Amino acid sequence: MNEQTDTSLNAELKSIEQQVVALGRLVEQQLADVLWILNHPNRTLKQQIYDQLIRQEKAAEDCEMELIGIVARHPADIMDLRHVLAAFRIVSDLKQAGKLSSSIAQHLLEMSPDRQDED
Repeated sequence: MNEQTDTSLNAELKSIEQQVVALGRLVEQQLADVLWILNHPNRTLKQQIYDQLIRQEKAAEDCEMELIGIVARHPADIMDLRHVLAAFRIVSDLKQAGKLSSSIAQHLLEMSPDRQDED
């Protein structure tokens, strides 16, 4: 692998790292919202939860597409796919965590009586 390709690949992997961290933050916020719902049931949060799930799915899809692009652009250069495969696994796990937290929130809201926000 030449130095220019190595620099390009490293930059792309760094970009993926930042995208995965951003996706993790979205899922973290979703989980925080689920914990908040446990103590403050409110049906008006339903749309917010749905919107968060859409953002999470879009961020995960963007990460997956970027990873596929990296492999396509650097097929001969990527002798060690551990970083790319690890990123795919992390994205997949975060996507699943986001879906599960959204599902938990939906069930909590369906089980609880309507109450106003108690900030």
